[in-house]
Amino acid sequence: MDQLPPPSLPPVSALPPVAPPEPARRRRRPGVAVAVLLAIVLAFVGGATIDLVVNSGEQATEPGSTQSPASEVSFEIGPDRPEELPRLDVAAVAEFVGPSTVTVMADIDSGVFGQSGSV
Repeated sequence: MDQLPPPSLPPVSALPPVAPPEPARRRRRPGVAVAVLLAIVLAFVGGATIDLVVNSGEQATEPGSTQSPASEVSFEIGPDRPEELPRLDVAAVAEFVGPSTVTVMADIDSGVFGQSGSV
């Protein structure tokens, strides 16, 4: 077999100079920006108008629907209970709920700030 010489690059002077790529020019289209801005303004104004019509219509049809400040609102207190509420037996509730309760624990070697513990 013939021995081939190792591959080599052409002389530096033979390579064409590398020019930096031209920055991509971005054409601005003011029509798109104006259309987006106009759509946002129209959505805001339309929503505010619908809200005004709906809310003012409800308040105008209800008789005596004047708004009053919170300091003038009175509380209605219900009648007194004729008898005491029955006492809750906590032990009976715990015994009833106990079989359906599951406890999951996991040991952690290195917890927060390098401290060990369990979760």
